[in-house]
Amino acid sequence: MPAWKTRHVFVDTAVYKRYGHNLNDKVLQRLLKLTQDHVSTLHITDITLAQIKHQLGDMAAEVAQAVNKGNRLLRNWRSVRSQHSGNQPVHADVDAAALAHDAVSNFDFTMKIGWRPTRHDALNMPAKAQTG
Repeated sequence: MPAWKTRHVFVDTAVYKRYGHNLNDKVLQRLLKLTQDHVSTLHITDITLAQIKHQLGDMAAEVAQAVNKGNRLLRNWRSVRSQHSGNQPVHADVDAAALAHDAVSNFDFTMKIGWRPTRHDALNMPAKAQTG
């Protein structure tokens, strides 16, 4: 059991990003086990979720661009080859928006159902006045 001073954990988006937003990563799974064993409580804010959504969109755009570039090369190579050996299957391009939507939906679903963090609506919280 970790020697923590608090059982309450807020994970920065940089941590999720470091592990590719893959909630099945072994490091993140250890955190999940701690929450499931009631050793710690995971907290997440709407700000963090918005940043993750943005990061997943950026990652999806990069993946789609790379896959689609590769597909163009494959189609070019196969078009030359097909002139000599018949039809070859063509790979479909990746829709970045659809990929981002799926990634965000999967992350959100896994968080809600599997992880069950305590959610905080930080954007709608009023600022507290400094005293003294």
